[in-house]
Amino acid sequence: MEYEYNSRISNLNRGELSELWRLLPPEELNELIKKSNDKELSLLVGHLPEKGIQVLISNLNEDAANRLFSSLSSRTINKVLLLCSVSALAKLPRVLSRENLIRVIRSTSSDVRDRLLKTLPIEDRHMILEITEEQTDLEDNYKHYLTQKFENSIEKDAFERIKELEDKERYLERRQRAREEQLAEQLEHLRNQISVAEKDFHQRQNKLKSIESSYAKRELELKENIRQLQEEHQKQVQEKIEIKVPEFVKSAVEVLDNKEKEFSDKSRNWNLQGSFALGLAITSAIGALIYGGFAFHTASKENIDWFFFSFLLLKGLVVVTLFGAWAKHAYNLGNAYMHESLKRSDRMHAINFGKLYLEVYGNDVSQSDMKAIFENWNLDSDSAFTKVQPTNFEPKVVEQVTQMIAAVSSASSKQNAESKP
Repeated sequence: MEYEYNSRISNLNRGELSELWRLLPPEELNELIKKSNDKELSLLVGHLPEKGIQVLISNLNEDAANRLFSSLSSRTINKVLLLCSVSALAKLPRVLSRENLIRVIRSTSSDVRDRLLKTLPIEDRHMILEITEEQTDLEDNYKHYLTQKFENSIEKDAFERIKELEDKERYLERRQRAREEQLAEQLEHLRNQISVAEKDFHQRQNKLKSIESSYAKRELELKENIRQLQEEHQKQVQEKIEIKVPEFVKSAVEVLDNKEKEFSDKSRNWNLQGSFALGLAITSAIGALIYGGFAFHTASKENIDWFFFSFLLLKGLVVVTLFGAWAKHAYNLGNAYMHESLKRSDRMHAINFGKLYLEVYGNDVSQSDMKAIFENWNLDSDSAFTKVQPTNFEPKVVEQVTQMIAAVSSASSKQNAESKP
């Protein structure tokens, strides 16, 4: 337990007050008494145990002693002196002023008063006698004890012994009563503290219940607000779906329909070109046959050789090959455009199916459902144009005919060499 020197007695709790005589050195305790008011000093004395009161009185200096006993009530002074030891009582006449000493003597009972006077030396008793003579209610009681004649008599010793025993008995009884009163006051103080603590506990408990109830009510209000906001948000989403989705579907379908028609027309045009090129290839082949037959018929036999034959054949094959390559290229592009046209048609079907789904289940469609409905209609797929290879359009017939002519020429040269002797 720590104590701050600048604190006041009124700011300390009961536990700190009862242990204050242990916590503070005598100098600081005297300073605390001098700066405290009457109420605080009475509170301090009321909470100190018997040992604490004895230590406190024994360590008082003149200023602190006069401040303490000038502020305490008569009843409190009597109770404090009942709990004091002989050494503490012997110190009081040396530190108290004349006015406070008279006040202390007036406030104490007869047995405490006797104990206090007996602690004085003989030479100081005349001073006390002068003080007590000023008080009419104390004059007769103390003159008997302060005369030198009585002290030297045997009767005085016996009487003093008897009276001492009686006074000690009364002192012990009053001391016990003072202890009981002290304990009763402490018990009452504890009861008051318990009552205040229970009252404060109930108040805090009621306040906590009120706060919990307020928080629960607030939580319900927040949940209701969240639910309303979610419903409003869902309503706004549905309104946007009803407005934006038909517009999107309409624009997408129009674009896809235009592309489908465009690709379909291009496919038809390329197929027509392929058919036309194929017809030209067939016509060229027939023309080449007719021209070859006519050339063989009109040419002299001396001019007919492998070179002449190869030239006629090569000329016909080149023309037919070019028209065939043109036809193949046209058919490939026609198929590619037809494939793209069919893809646009499939996409339009997917979009129309999503539109139908929204019209049927529009109120229950979420953001994830919207994504699932329209995410597959425009997936990337291989275009038919990627399958059209440039090598398919290169006329390789000339290369093949050249190889064939070289092979025939080689065979002819070998045959001529063998026929010579």
